[in-house]
Amino acid sequence: MEPLVSPYCTVSTPSHRGVTLIELIVVMGIIAVLSTVVVVSQTNFNKTMLLSNAAYDVALAIRSAETYGLGSRTTGTIKQNSGYGVHFEPGTKSFIIFADNDSPADGCHKVPATGPSAPNATPGNCVYVAASDVLVQTLTLGNNTTIADACVLSNSGWTCAPTLTKLDMVFARPNTETYLSKNGVYAADNTKAYVKLTSPQGGASYVCIYKTGVISVLTSSDSC
Repeated sequence: MEPLVSPYCTVSTPSHRGVTLIELIVVMGIIAVLSTVVVVSQTNFNKTMLLSNAAYDVALAIRSAETYGLGSRTTGTIKQNSGYGVHFEPGTKSFIIFADNDSPADGCHKVPATGPSAPNATPGNCVYVAASDVLVQTLTLGNNTTIADACVLSNSGWTCAPTLTKLDMVFARPNTETYLSKNGVYAADNTKAYVKLTSPQGGASYVCIYKTGVISVLTSSDSC
C-alpha cells in the first residue's frame, strides 16, 4: 500500500503556547508604574493650579483696592479721597479690603499747609483700624488655602511671621505708589512685600507687591 503522506512533505503539529507567569507579572508591573506616574502628575498639576488660582484671586483683590483708591471711590460713610487698602494676617484663611477712613494726619500722607480740613487733605493713616476704617469686603480663600506668611522689606531687611503679625497696603490718589505697613506702622522705607499661600496638599504660591504699584504672582519668594 502506498503511504498517505508524501515523503517530500512535512506535517506540522499546531503549538498551543500561553502567557507565562513571569510575562504577566512584568505587564502588571508596567501598568502599575504608568498608573502611578499619571496619578502623581495629575495630583501635582491640580495642586499647582489651585494655589495659582488662589494667588491670582488675591492679586485681583489688591488690584481692585488700587483701582478704588486711585479713583477715589466714595460710597456711604467713606470720606472723599480716602485710600483703599488690603489687610493680611499670617495663619488665617481670609483677608479684607477696607477704606482708609481715619482723619487726615501726617504720616503716610502729608497734611497740606491749609490744614487737615482742606479739600485736598487725604484721609487715612495707611493701616487698618477696625474702629474707624470702613470694612468693604472680607474675602475667604477656597480649597482650605492658608495665608501661611507675610513679609515686608525695609532698609533693615525682611520682616516675616511670626515677628510680622499684620500687613497692610493702601492705595490713595494722587500717588500711584503703594503705602506698605507692618504691624500697624507705616514706614517710607518699606519697599515691597509678599504674601505666601499654601494648601494642605503641599506647595506654595506668592503674591509680591512693590512700592511702585506692581503686583506679581510668583512660584518662589526669591523672585520677589
